Amino acid sequence: MHKRIAMFNHKGGVSKTTTAFHLGWMLASRGHRVVLVDADPQCNLSGLILGFKGETEFEKFYEADGGTRNIRSGLAPAFESQPRAIEPVECVHVPGCDRLFLLPGHIRLSEYEVTLGIAPAFRSSDHGQADMGLFAQELGRKGGSRAYGDSRAPKKAQGPP
Repeated sequence: MHKRIAMFNHKGGVSKTTTAFHLGWMLASRGHRVVLVDADPQCNLSGLILGFKGETEFEKFYEADGGTRNIRSGLAPAFESQPRAIEPVECVHVPGCDRLFLLPGHIRLSEYEVTLGIAPAFRSSDHGQADMGLFAQELGRKGGSRAYGDSRAPKKAQGPP
């Protein structure tokens, strides 16, 4: 049976990354197979495990593996409307601990946050079509270029000019 442990806190500096790393290491050293998933665009967990000191090292890592061994590339088909199935991402083995693996983060993962924020606007209307008016409103609220109004709003009668 698989178990999942997630740590979440909006506040910075509360030891989420350190706790996740040490908890993962401890569980792996006790015989459990552990995958640490770095879903934070700051990539502190990935940097800690891979020994990176700056953004340029992340860029080299992404280029070296063809850009496929990170959380962003794994989610790309869903968030970028790519007509292909989501495939497993090969995790990175954590040196010094046989049963510990990392799904590295990506510094551009935050680009998908906007998509998550406007996803509810794609809900179906009574006619089974996406309500693009709600989508446009939400896009405008999130800082998109323009919002053109709500398609559910009553239409005004056109009078003579």
